[in-house]
Amino acid sequence: MPEHVTVKKLDWAERWLRDGLEISQLPAAVKIIEIDMTKATQSIHLLRAQGHRVTFTHLIVRAAALALAGNPDLNVMLAGNRRFYPTTVTIGVSVATDSFVAPVLVIAEADTKPLVTLAREMAERKETLLAESEKLLKRLRRWGWLIPFSFARRFLLRLMARNFETRQNISGTIQVTSLRQVDTTIPLTFGSTAVLGVGRVGERVVAVSGQPAVRSTLNLVCTSDHRVWDGRTAEKFLVEIKNILESGAYDEASPSKILSSR
Repeated sequence: MPEHVTVKKLDWAERWLRDGLEISQLPAAVKIIEIDMTKATQSIHLLRAQGHRVTFTHLIVRAAALALAGNPDLNVMLAGNRRFYPTTVTIGVSVATDSFVAPVLVIAEADTKPLVTLAREMAERKETLLAESEKLLKRLRRWGWLIPFSFARRFLLRLMARNFETRQNISGTIQVTSLRQVDTTIPLTFGSTAVLGVGRVGERVVAVSGQPAVRSTLNLVCTSDHRVWDGRTAEKFLVEIKNILESGAYDEASPSKILSSR
């Protein structure tokens, strides 16, 4: 090995995470849609002026939940040889850590929770999730050697992935991941049916009625499991989210009613 190269072996937790990524290589399809975030930006400013810590990520989570609730055919997950259609909406949100696989905060019944309630729950549960994630990594570092072979770990992980409840608890039906410093992010699919990649909301010049205008826009990416959704289904999901965000219908059909949950 050349002297100028430093080599560091993966610890047992990192090996388990790597194997989890390897079994998650699903047949994915990617769709991107541009969304006018003018009303969403106004809502964010209104809420922050009232002291609520609401972000665009919260709006995306809320809009995705409403899109699934309004279209039950989209609220589906494949596990093993069966499709599962939950009667409630479960959304997962990636939470950044030092690990190369982010833990996911799973929000049950996300469609029933007003925007402010949703944001509060995510904030309150974040530290607990990070602590649980760190405990899991410590256990894997200590005991991961009990299954020393990569093929055996992948076999066990595949068995777990065939269980609907396990996948729901790990990732939710739909997952949201947000990177605010880039214009567009194209995420990978793991256990969920689809992952929404949320980039930076910024001012851009767009055509409005044939004339150039400056608008706050977002490039929203949907990477979906092609075994569950075809291209038209993923398109329908993105268009539903776009309509909800651009119309301000992310809570009781009007941005002015968001504060009703206070």
